[in-house]
Amino acid sequence: MKSLPPISFPPFESLPEETRRAVVRSIVREDRWRMAGYELGALHAAATRGLRALASTRRFRRSHLLPLLISAVQSGPARGLHGIVRALTRFSRDARKLATVTRGRTELLDLSVRYARGIPQAPAYRGYWHDPARQNTVGVAVGIDFIPSPAGWWFVESNLDSALRAERTNLYDHDPIVANLVDFVASRGYERLIVVPGNTVRLDAGMLTQFEKESARRGLALTIADDKFLPGSRSQSLGLPPLTESRTFVARIRRFHTALDYLVADKSAAYRVLRSYLAESGDRSFHLPATGTLEETFRPPGNEAFPNLVYKLSEWDQGQAVVFMKLSSLEGSEEIVATAMFAARPRGAAYRFGLMFGRRGGFFQSYVKSAPAGGHLYIVRAHVLVSPVGNRFLSAHRVVAAFPLPESLPDGVVKDSRPFLVNYSAGARYETVPRDEEASVARAALGVAAGLGKALEYGYGESYPGLEAHATLEKENERTS
Repeated sequence: MKSLPPISFPPFESLPEETRRAVVRSIVREDRWRMAGYELGALHAAATRGLRALASTRRFRRSHLLPLLISAVQSGPARGLHGIVRALTRFSRDARKLATVTRGRTELLDLSVRYARGIPQAPAYRGYWHDPARQNTVGVAVGIDFIPSPAGWWFVESNLDSALRAERTNLYDHDPIVANLVDFVASRGYERLIVVPGNTVRLDAGMLTQFEKESARRGLALTIADDKFLPGSRSQSLGLPPLTESRTFVARIRRFHTALDYLVADKSAAYRVLRSYLAESGDRSFHLPATGTLEETFRPPGNEAFPNLVYKLSEWDQGQAVVFMKLSSLEGSEEIVATAMFAARPRGAAYRFGLMFGRRGGFFQSYVKSAPAGGHLYIVRAHVLVSPVGNRFLSAHRVVAAFPLPESLPDGVVKDSRPFLVNYSAGARYETVPRDEEASVARAALGVAAGLGKALEYGYGESYPGLEAHATLEKENERTS
């Protein structure tokens, strides 16, 4: 596995018109065939739900083969179909035109990150879209992880499919995500709210009850569109419900395998977007750690028991594929770095299956040392709504590591990463944040939202003058969705 290379393309506007259309057509085609294998009908969804329900039972909870089987049944058809289509179109006319832009050195998805413009979205998988004539809007609820430090808030990553667990809801008498989202929608004159929960867990009962009560209090018609692959789901669809009524706002938490979601949730893509935003805007509400090659990110360690480098695979979440290192110098570091890259491979059969078909590139990052709370490191997970009609801070809570910091840390790859891996999946717990901390992290979250929103508007907004040239693609998307 190699580090992700720097990405550089000729300016999009400098390309011939037919090449620009080929780029957009290819992105649209990629989205369609990445998602097509997830829409195989009721039997496909029922088989996946049954396997997921079985995996949650006591007898099979520790099974290593059942997660692999679930991944193969749910995602295998999509990955296989997508692979076949990519092979068949490898030498197409559009592929030849793409080669003049990418020179074969990058992924097609990277052309959607602050590069191509006027990209149509399939109606079922929209994430940033607005119809002013009917006042129908789609926005995404993004989870953002920050490291607190005396210098301010350091961006770690942004996620779609934020797991809104009952453990988070139970921190509050009145869930701020519910209150702030409903207020945002109602105060802008919408009459209907559609919430599209994530792929990992269904909306917990407490949060669902609060959504129902708060929506009724504000006069909003509420729809909860469950993921059809989750046990207990009543939904027949993976994507967004059809927008048959006007004045409807769709808040999407769910992640899809689309270029738009790649821009928001892939680590390397989000860093490129936010690095450009900070340079252009002068926003100082959050910071980005040095990210890139080993030479670009190396900072000599202090005398404390902290790493000074992190290696990550770009598209993995939940603490998977993250390795910490402590290097005193770059001399003789090749063997240590090779060990770190090998150790970054996700554990478990299902994750290995995903790695076979996913992007294998990673990147180095300077480790940001935060002040521990009671001997345990913590991050803050903020939630923010990003939409074409405005952004809204929704909530923030602490995620506190399960294991205390060690008294010392030798050079090399960190063998016990648990004190430094602050993730609920690694045993961390949730806590509320103090009021002054919430105010400052809200500013940081809205700064990140502004950066992501600007990139989404650039690629998917309707202000691009060449959008009319792609109107036929939008119509074709509607016919095939």
